[in-house]
Amino acid sequence: MNSSSQENVAVEKPTIFGALTNPTEQFERIRRNPKFGLALVLFIIMGAILTGITTYITINDPSLMPTPIASDVTIDMKTMNMVLMITGAVTGAIMVVIAAAICALITWLLVTLFQGEITFKQAFSLFIHLSVITYLSLMINITMYYLFQLSPAIPVTSLASVIEAKGFWHGILSHIDVFQIVYTALLAKGLQIVGKLSASKSWTIAILFWLLGALFVACFK
Repeated sequence: MNSSSQENVAVEKPTIFGALTNPTEQFERIRRNPKFGLALVLFIIMGAILTGITTYITINDPSLMPTPIASDVTIDMKTMNMVLMITGAVTGAIMVVIAAAICALITWLLVTLFQGEITFKQAFSLFIHLSVITYLSLMINITMYYLFQLSPAIPVTSLASVIEAKGFWHGILSHIDVFQIVYTALLAKGLQIVGKLSASKSWTIAILFWLLGALFVACFK
């Protein structure tokens, strides 16, 4: 009976919102059965939609994109906007896979270096299922733009929304964000369970990812 129960638990798949509702169980499921098909499809669709909306907001709000398109461009504005939106949506969809794959590869290398145990598939599944936090943050920022005209380029839950800065430091403050903190904490916990690492090693990797993310955002500000 116990053996049968353990087998049933082992084949349970990770859920879409499991990282938020029950992280420990979610990460156990990823370790035992790192399926990610449904989550991958859902987040590819969400990535396309949310990036498309963000692109639309950016190109139609003069405060976000004040530089006009060159007058010698023969294509009309509506067509140009549509092309940019579609490009943004496609890029958003592709980046879901590329970002998860790069992060999974780095994680696999670091966990192996720290003498943990994780496969590329487990790491990929972990990052795909943590994407729910990223897209929840994007949804809130887009909603706040339409409700209060707050810039989607400045996460409303970040220090950049209350401390004025420009350039590099604006990017750093943008990454000191409630959702980024939650993401980092859950990544550390996930690495402990999925990668069988100590708390200190897990947090080292999680904070390293946060630092890389902060530097990436800052360099494009």
